Amino acid sequence: MKRIIFSQILLLVLLHNFILAKPMLTLISPNGGEELTSGEAFMIKWNYDDSANSYRNVILVLYKNGIKFSTISESTSNTGSFTWIIPIDTPSGNKYRIRIRSREELSLNDFSDKDFSILKK
Repeated sequence: MKRIIFSQILLLVLLHNFILAKPMLTLISPNGGEELTSGEAFMIKWNYDDSANSYRNVILVLYKNGIKFSTISESTSNTGSFTWIIPIDTPSGNKYRIRIRSREELSLNDFSDKDFSILKK
């Protein structure tokens, strides 16, 4: 009897943890304060925690002053990094942020925590 109760409790705990263990997508860099230069390469980095490994692609979008400015990538593999060649015609400024979002699960997304700058070359 004790063994059955223990097995049922263990099953409930595992089921509870499985249901609550939602994937997470976290932008690491740029995350605020960086000074990037137009025309140069910058490595965008993120962490993606998904034990089921079910979300395979992400979208990267550049925001300026809180408004979508341009799409960096419509779809890139969810590898944890993307080399972004900052377009030469990107205006100089210090109110930029990046948003990363899963292509498959729209609720999985993150923004840079603070603004970063893009300078002219």
